[in-house]
Amino acid sequence: MFKIPSLDSLPLRIAAGALALAFSGTLFAQTAALTEEQTAQLAKLAERYGGPSAPKPAKGKTRTAAAKPAVSFRLDKKQKGFRVRANGPTVSVTAGTLNELAAGYGYYLKHGKNLMWSWSANRLAPAVPAKQKEFSAETPWEWRYAYNYCTLSYTSAFWGKTEWRNELDRMALNGVNRVLVQAGLEKVWQLTLAELGYPKEKIFAYIPSPAFAAWWNMGNLEGHGGPLTQSQIDGEAALGKFIVSYMRNYGMEPILQGFVGLVPHDFGEHCRLEGLRIIPQGNWVDGFLRPAVLDPTTPAFSKVAEVWYKNLEKVYGVKAKAFGGDLFHEGGKSGGIAVADAAKCVQTAMQKASPGSVWVLQAWHGNPSATLLSGLDKDKCVVLALCKDMVAGTSHGYSYHGAPWVWCELSNFGGNHGLYGSLKVLGKIGVMATADGSDKLVGIGLIPEGTEVNPITYDLLYDRIWTPRETVMDDAEIATWIDGYALRRYGKNVPAVNRAWKLLERSVYSPTQDQEGCTESIISARPNRNAQKASTWASGKVYWNPNDVRAAFALLVGAGEKDAALAALSTYRWDLCDVGRQFASDLARPLLAKAMEAYDAGDKKAFELRSKQFLDLIASTDRLLATHTLWRFGRMYQMALAKGKSKAEKENSARALKTLLTSWGGKPGSLNDYAHRQLSGLLKDYYLVRWGYFFDAHKKALNGDRSALDALEGKINALMNDWCKATKPVYTAKAEGKTLVEAQNMLKKFAPLADELFSVPVNNDRPWTIRDGAKELVFDVSDDIMKAGTFTATFRWKSGDSALVVKRVRLYEGDKIVAEDAHRGTTGHDDQNNVYTLEVKQLRTSLDAYVLKADVEGVSSNNSSGVLIFSRAK
Repeated sequence: MFKIPSLDSLPLRIAAGALALAFSGTLFAQTAALTEEQTAQLAKLAERYGGPSAPKPAKGKTRTAAAKPAVSFRLDKKQKGFRVRANGPTVSVTAGTLNELAAGYGYYLKHGKNLMWSWSANRLAPAVPAKQKEFSAETPWEWRYAYNYCTLSYTSAFWGKTEWRNELDRMALNGVNRVLVQAGLEKVWQLTLAELGYPKEKIFAYIPSPAFAAWWNMGNLEGHGGPLTQSQIDGEAALGKFIVSYMRNYGMEPILQGFVGLVPHDFGEHCRLEGLRIIPQGNWVDGFLRPAVLDPTTPAFSKVAEVWYKNLEKVYGVKAKAFGGDLFHEGGKSGGIAVADAAKCVQTAMQKASPGSVWVLQAWHGNPSATLLSGLDKDKCVVLALCKDMVAGTSHGYSYHGAPWVWCELSNFGGNHGLYGSLKVLGKIGVMATADGSDKLVGIGLIPEGTEVNPITYDLLYDRIWTPRETVMDDAEIATWIDGYALRRYGKNVPAVNRAWKLLERSVYSPTQDQEGCTESIISARPNRNAQKASTWASGKVYWNPNDVRAAFALLVGAGEKDAALAALSTYRWDLCDVGRQFASDLARPLLAKAMEAYDAGDKKAFELRSKQFLDLIASTDRLLATHTLWRFGRMYQMALAKGKSKAEKENSARALKTLLTSWGGKPGSLNDYAHRQLSGLLKDYYLVRWGYFFDAHKKALNGDRSALDALEGKINALMNDWCKATKPVYTAKAEGKTLVEAQNMLKKFAPLADELFSVPVNNDRPWTIRDGAKELVFDVSDDIMKAGTFTATFRWKSGDSALVVKRVRLYEGDKIVAEDAHRGTTGHDDQNNVYTLEVKQLRTSLDAYVLKADVEGVSSNNSSGVLIFSRAK
């Protein structure tokens, strides 16, 4: 059974000799173990997140002076976990560690006062308090870890001290105790490379924008989005030092970047060191030149590592206890070195710099290998198991050859917006791992590529920090938990809202296949007639009934119409935007299909209607999202501008942000739209314009001007380039309009269309057409190939005056053919030999997508349309 831990009547253990300090109206108890700085930070945390101690008086009543909440924190190192006692505005928290003091107070706010804080809006006003006045909990997890490298670029690249203070407050209140830090590495690299004699101008060229620093630190690229000025490098260093100091005052340990051998690709041409051996790493995705690797088994590595760790401590002001960094990430090359010996040398350098420290490795794409792990002291390493499987939660073997490991939720890629995640998976953390390494499971981690999405999933993840490892939540317990979540989120029990969340849990929050993040919105896709998803490696499969999302949206709208106080809440408005955005995304798919059916039929009037509806859907979504600051592109844009002092610095930061969310690599390629977002401003000025180009070109083609179709790709590429470079308009974070009004307008306008288009069962078959003279059909089938095995590709004709002849089908992994079936097949009223069999002997280990290409021709004309059915053989 899933129960919130409680304390019925146990006495609190008070540390002897405590010294009471008054701070801003909040009473604190300080022992010798708490510094004044830690005490002051806890005091400010209580002030920011405690909320008013008394509600406003009823109309006509006299306001009485409200007593300020008195919160006392006591550290008792003999105690396990935390204990909280609340008596009116007086709250006392005792815990065995500094980290658990903040977490205990957060637990009380969440489960005692029913308050809500999240990336996706806060609700810190008084709610219906729980009858329970005492709480206690222990965590079964030594590690409560936060952040993927990617998170620190996709979400927080342009955060300043205010944003980081708020973030670390949230982490502390939830009990996170180990946090990856990236800001400031620019300065560490600058100091290290300068000391080793690498040219100054090349150092600036090597350092990227914070928007792309994640892939720099993982060894995927150099300098992208830069160069930064000296002022910006120094600013990032100051920010990094602030982050580390602030988190340590909450008892969190920073994970700082270890030296694993990454150096500029031309390091060997400029730095002469004894025993220097450089291993070129070639290119990453889309031709990005990777940093080289300095052979860890050489004397040169030891020298560079020594300089690195000296400067790491200088920049951050601490000697780290844990280091991140991966050897040969995402296709890196070992160059024939002894990998086990290399790993041992990396770890040895870490131990020399900080005895007893831990190497934190990411388990991703075959790393860390068994060979690499065999070279390590297992007591001084931890493996982060990045789990993207939101069906079973067991996409890894979970046997890391005796190394301790942390189960890490990876449900978001690129920071994309889309309802996604699994409460069922989170409800069974701790009992999912049945492999040999399950006894080495030491923690749980928050490691999505982007945050600020799907708050319901993270709220449950944080709750699971404080429940026994063996706890498994059944469906009834999940339903009860959802009721509690809604109470915290909105401050009241609203039956219609509870029903909405349960509809979402049973549908979009119950994935049916392992996939990389949410099913992406085609609104954000590069326009094409068969658009199924926005980016290369994501999913375009709709596994839920879109009527459930529509019904949830209608329930939320109806609840707001009946309750003005609810409609005014930031949390409610954020959720209304999110669910309305998902409703629009779901509707866009069948709407595009209808538009292209009209185009294929030559029905100009119907095509005009459907294309107008599609564009209006995007515009309506933009107006809805514009009503909430957190759904505006201007919020991110203003943070990017704030990263610069001069006009040039501001423009470069803004350009880097725009590039990250659109082209990613600055040119057409497989990374385009990987980090797409649905944000007001971005929708209106980028995605809407792209789709406008698409429909306009097809409209002209229907009228006999096919040159517009030929020019379409160039126009889309020009927009991608021009929008990223443009300095106007200057996007703002200021909300415009009323969320409920825009949601009502959206529902009223598009509900009849949903009645029409959602009545047809969801179909994930891939459409094709050769009306425009195609001789080759191309399909991304990465969604369907999650395991090695045998697959079938079936071609079915649906419309047009000609059947289709298929001559050969090839399956590519990147640019390599991995399976082929060549025989003549025909489609039409009588299908003949139209099924092609393809065997995938080994699942990909690289970033390459699976693409199916078919050589085709029309039997009698180039006017044939149908679908491809691609599936795993039974």
